[in-house]
Amino acid sequence: MAKGKFNLDRSDIIAIMALVVSLGAMFVSVLQTNILKEQQQIMAGQQDIMASQLEGSVWPYLKTKISLVQEESEDTGETLTSITYTLKNKGVGPAKITSFNLMIGDSSITSFVDFFDYLREAIGEENMKGVTFSLPNGSVLAAGEVHAIYTLKYPADLEVDKSLVASIGKTKLCYCSIYDKCYGACEEEVPSDSSK
Repeated sequence: MAKGKFNLDRSDIIAIMALVVSLGAMFVSVLQTNILKEQQQIMAGQQDIMASQLEGSVWPYLKTKISLVQEESEDTGETLTSITYTLKNKGVGPAKITSFNLMIGDSSITSFVDFFDYLREAIGEENMKGVTFSLPNGSVLAAGEVHAIYTLKYPADLEVDKSLVASIGKTKLCYCSIYDKCYGACEEEVPSDSSK
């Protein structure tokens, strides 16, 4: 072979062509991989948007309300003051109530007996003309549904301290949507330490 001459035979040309084709295939493969990654990121973003739209379409919103009205008793004809404390779902989806605590001062009222005992001290048993009490723990309120927590009726001419109404209208409430997104005063469960 003479110096400075470069001869290619058929096997060299085939080898070079194979190298060019494999480099081209590798380039196309890298390009496809990048396109697939971008598509996956776009799809993940779309899934996040769809998830938030789904959550928004079933968003519950619970609101408490105290109403005070004067009415005439059907039994005695006596004019009564009626205080009703309600919980209403003003959202667009059902609300799963995981915890509802009715507070009087720093105390949590958990039963009718606790509520009745408080009222007995506050206005006297003889002045209670009607009392109902129902906590919604574990309930599911549909959109627009109202749950009466308590109703208290007493003679309209009875002088009742206005702080009574305010004192039995404080709540700690935790509720969740059907997708288990929770709202309100929800405390995270602390995992128990089994090593102790």
